[in-house]
Amino acid sequence: MAAITPGSARAASPLPLNVDDLTLPCRTTDPDLWTSSVYTEQLRAADLCHDCPHMLACRAWARATGQAGACGGETEAQRRRALSTRTAA
Repeated sequence: MAAITPGSARAASPLPLNVDDLTLPCRTTDPDLWTSSVYTEQLRAADLCHDCPHMLACRAWARATGQAGACGGETEAQRRRALSTRTAA
């Protein structure tokens, strides 16, 4: 997957914060990786999140808003499991 240009990265990023850091993984990789419905691609995107200082904020936002794809270091399936475990407890 090719890197995207900084101008298009902002619109495609799942980052819920007003952050202008163009070095973040979701700003420098193909946006299709983050929104892919292919589980292995979501795993790859989620793995890229783990060094990001905004990972926990993104995770909370993704869980609260029901985002699809990878966000906050979680795949969509991981997020669903975490939410269902929390509501079942």
